[in-house]
Amino acid sequence: MSDQVHETPAGGNPLARVIGVLFSPAKAYEDISRSPSWLPPLLIYIVVFLGAFALYGSKADWLGITEDTIRDFPFLQLAGDDAADQAVEQQLALIRPYSWWQNTMLNGLNVIAGTVVFYHVMTLFYSTLFYVMGLFPDMRIGRAWLNFLFGIIVLIVNTVVVAVGSRAFQSEAPATFIYLSVTSTLILTGIYAWIVNRNASRDPALHRALCASTYASAVGLVGALALAATALAVPAPIQMQVQNVVKSNLGALFPSDNSAIQSLLSSMDIFSFWFLYILTVGYRTMAKTTTGMAASIVMLPWVVWVLLKLAWNVAFP
Repeated sequence: MSDQVHETPAGGNPLARVIGVLFSPAKAYEDISRSPSWLPPLLIYIVVFLGAFALYGSKADWLGITEDTIRDFPFLQLAGDDAADQAVEQQLALIRPYSWWQNTMLNGLNVIAGTVVFYHVMTLFYSTLFYVMGLFPDMRIGRAWLNFLFGIIVLIVNTVVVAVGSRAFQSEAPATFIYLSVTSTLILTGIYAWIVNRNASRDPALHRALCASTYASAVGLVGALALAATALAVPAPIQMQVQNVVKSNLGALFPSDNSAIQSLLSSMDIFSFWFLYILTVGYRTMAKTTTGMAASIVMLPWVVWVLLKLAWNVAFP
């Protein structure tokens, strides 16, 4: 009789897997590949981030932050100061009646829908690149993109519902508008997630790719905890946009007046590099490829995005 003891896998515990991805990603992804489940890590991330966001929102200067966000919009900058002033005043007029928690809730809705859509779309792009390179050969990539079109329809429906609610209730009955927005976003995001999950359940390769992406949200959990700690530590009002609260990139540590240099420095972010590393390990494991191949594919969209931002800031400083 053999005395060898076989190690038991983590049993599919989502929280244990998320922690494992942070500290031992190769081992954690091997476990995940044997029993994939793409949605739990996103739910954990959303809950933790919303808690941190509530702490931030309780101290945030929402009027000032909203104005800065609108003025930073690239195409609005090209339209001139008058157009920017008009857009700012229109938006501020809508949110002035809201309390801090109402503004926080409305902005938090974007996190719920945006997180699910972001990780799904990211997975589709990465899966396509891996598929083109001869990896994930069994993936039904065409069906995956077709299902995304159904998801787009759901997002459009939600946008229409919120827009109609805004026109009908935002000025006269803001509480009604908030309840409508929350209900519509939760229901339709749930439908979107159901569409994705239905497709993933029929396509094991896509399911593994989704897990490679969504478990990388573990890095976002660390960022959320850093946001919560920073929000607790700094005095009110917080006048920084949420992505600028935690000083995790070179642009925050060494700010430059040159917009192109600032854009490049801001892209040198510790959480971004950590996220890319976790993604590389995840896709290497799920696609059964080399580290070099996985890293080159994972890094490509990020490099393109950084260069596009740099080119924009050079062309329109």
